[in-house]
Amino acid sequence: MWVAKPGLVTMACPFHKKIHLSQDKKWRVHSGCEELNKMTPANWFVIPPIQAYYYQRQVEYPPLPPFKKGCDSNRILSTLDLIYPKQNAKIFIPRQLGGNNGQVIFEAVHSDPKAVIYWHLDGIFVAKTSKKHSFGLNPEKGSHELTLVDSGGESITRSFKVLSNE
Repeated sequence: MWVAKPGLVTMACPFHKKIHLSQDKKWRVHSGCEELNKMTPANWFVIPPIQAYYYQRQVEYPPLPPFKKGCDSNRILSTLDLIYPKQNAKIFIPRQLGGNNGQVIFEAVHSDPKAVIYWHLDGIFVAKTSKKHSFGLNPEKGSHELTLVDSGGESITRSFKVLSNE
């Protein structure tokens, strides 16, 4: 088989990861919670939560198996991410056709379909979401900080600025 010279120096796919599963292949495990001889290695296509959210709309994408009870203490892969707003976004909120103030639709993704996300704007709890993690809000003009915390304690914070809400 012939391969073009640049093809010989390409990098390996960064999304294929080696993970370790329990012997029944139902749970993710690691050496801190499972004996080495009881772990089954597997190659898995692992992409960030936002990419997985969109990817699952097009093709069947098997999510990572959940961690076995007692094995999630050293989780290194992020399971929570914000689709909107991005860090330091500048947001303009126009009026609706009827003259009412519009809303910003905040949207997040979580790799665990059963996860609950708690939303805080400027340190004040504003919403709790499950399954579909989006909701509308009309923040005042100025700088804001949005913090999301999932039921497992993982959190993410983004700053954004509202240019107008009129």
